[in-house]
Amino acid sequence: MPLSVLVADPDDRAAVAFGSALRGTEFSFAGSVSHGKALLDALFTYSPWAVALDLSLPDHPAAPNVGWASTVPQLIEIAPQLRMIVTFRPEFAGLVPGTLRAGARSFAEKPSLREEILAALRHAGSEAPAQKFHARSRRIPRPLALRYRVSSGSNTSVTRVGLSRNVSETGLLASVTEKLPLRSVVNVDLELPDRSTIRGRGQVVRDAGAAPGAAFDYGVALFEMDGVNRDRLKDFIGRVLAGDPSVSTDTRRIAIEPGPAVLRSAR
Repeated sequence: MPLSVLVADPDDRAAVAFGSALRGTEFSFAGSVSHGKALLDALFTYSPWAVALDLSLPDHPAAPNVGWASTVPQLIEIAPQLRMIVTFRPEFAGLVPGTLRAGARSFAEKPSLREEILAALRHAGSEAPAQKFHARSRRIPRPLALRYRVSSGSNTSVTRVGLSRNVSETGLLASVTEKLPLRSVVNVDLELPDRSTIRGRGQVVRDAGAAPGAAFDYGVALFEMDGVNRDRLKDFIGRVLAGDPSVSTDTRRIAIEPGPAVLRSAR
């Protein structure tokens, strides 16, 4: 018998898309609810095997304290055997670790691939510990040219060029030829395959060690980006998720060398 999953999401289209991802699998779609009170009511009505709880789930006037924050421990108390995964948009990523500590088992960041939804549900049904949280990045078909300048007080260094092979709506992995201090601030220009550029500011938050070719990999959290650039980045990531061939049509080769990097035409 399929394992039933109740979706708690204020976005009806997202709930339907989640349910569609379960077709032909060991899971079934038990229905959806759009606020905290309805979730608690549905728990008794449907007795689902799992709940997919979106972190934007609002409360309800009849139960003003039943939003995402208090729903997790309530559900665990009411139904100790209930499996719970959380879904979220990038702007809610900071809430995920606390939700996992409260009793959720796994997570799926939106927009989600079908495989990610199924992997989260299967993890929730396993005996493994709660999934360790990480901000999602996408490995892109071809590396993107990355121009960056390190800021120090009122001064900004010369422009350097590197590569980025993984991007998300909140950060990127930068492959560069110089050592960068942790917590240093960088101005970033990320060139997309269509030659448009995404500009923003970020902070070096992780040293990922040496990369092939005597380069260094650093995780950069993007903390400042205007609406136009943010929308452009979201659109690009959406196309990567959808397998759009246009994200891999750039035929140039990018070489990382000491000093300014070089863009060469592919032969």
